Amino acid sequence: MDVRVKGGYAPNLIRATAGMPLRLRFDRQESSDCTARVVFPDFRLSTSLLPFRTTTVEFKPTEPGQYGFACGMNMLHGTLIVDPAHAADAPDGKDRQAREERARDHAVEDTEATARAVGVGPRVNPHPGCERVQFALPGWSRTLPANAAKVEAQLRAIGGVDSAR
Repeated sequence: MDVRVKGGYAPNLIRATAGMPLRLRFDRQESSDCTARVVFPDFRLSTSLLPFRTTTVEFKPTEPGQYGFACGMNMLHGTLIVDPAHAADAPDGKDRQAREERARDHAVEDTEATARAVGVGPRVNPHPGCERVQFALPGWSRTLPANAAKVEAQLRAIGGVDSAR
């Protein structure tokens, strides 16, 4: 399936079948930092998308449900709906309700969950006994002195942050 990436995902709703390989071709038609990566947190999948190129992402969703995907900055969103593999599992009655509840449990709606799932974003959970964590911010936050100063001030306001520069 082809997915156009330009200020969002088109289509932003993708359907697949559980147990079947899924091949998505992301056609990135811009150079914005925001769309430089696509993240499928429930599948622990994060892929760089080159500007003005098509990047193929392949994986096999095994469980029916609804799964979110987003850009690396978690600003642009889409949904992958994985349908059951067998006709006997068609969405009706109790089976449908159970699948919808499972899908809600799997949906990723906040930046922290996305960051934890694929290791991108603002959240870092250090190992016990770790005294210091250091990380670099994406290029967009460092392009102007005003941006850098704003980010540094926000970081210093977080409890436990000793310095930000």
